[in-house]
Amino acid sequence: MVVETPAEAKKLTEENAELAPPPLFVNASGAENGEKTILKIVIKADVFSSLEAIDQVLKAIHSDEVGYVVLASGIGNVSEGDVVSVARDQGKIYGFRVGVEKSAEGLAQREGVDIRTYEVIYEMIEDIKKDLSALLDPEVKRVPLGKAKVLATFKTTDRFQIVGGKVMSGKIVRGAMLEVMRGGNPVFQGKITQLQHNKADVEEVTDGLEFGIKFEGPQEVQEGDIIEIYQEEKVIRSL
Repeated sequence: MVVETPAEAKKLTEENAELAPPPLFVNASGAENGEKTILKIVIKADVFSSLEAIDQVLKAIHSDEVGYVVLASGIGNVSEGDVVSVARDQGKIYGFRVGVEKSAEGLAQREGVDIRTYEVIYEMIEDIKKDLSALLDPEVKRVPLGKAKVLATFKTTDRFQIVGGKVMSGKIVRGAMLEVMRGGNPVFQGKITQLQHNKADVEEVTDGLEFGIKFEGPQEVQEGDIIEIYQEEKVIRSL
């Protein structure tokens, strides 16, 4: 539209201000919380309505531990500028129904930037959720292996202890974790570094058998203490 004076142009702009497209990705998940681990991303799409749809779906992702910040978004193919915007932060670029400029491909390879393109929005969102999930600390799960009773103590230093005992149930495994119980209360935890049966090094000792173990622990074990043996497994978490 063409007008004759600046005053008319200003009036026309004010009257049509509401016609401008609304800002997108302004409330990116995690941007307001400095304690979260943040994924830095760029989003490109074929048309503005696609960006709107992506924005709405991303807003449904919530986590107290991880979040995302959209460094840039726009319509059109992935460009060198998009790669530059995330390279320093080891971010990722997601494109919906767009291509990747040759120069951007080369720069992305040199900078180690991950560029992914999609034809289905759902698939893009699922990948973003997976990338966010990868930032979550895994859950540590305790897996019980067995129980044993301490029958004798042999040597104690600042770094390790050697004790003998008998397996009450389950098994003892070399390299497993242990928790010393006294009077039904936990005393301390440690790690088994050596396991013997009949004075020979073994991988495990099962129910009813006697054993000798060397383990790391901060306090002295006493005769009669109960040892609970377990392993720790890391469980991958997801949003």
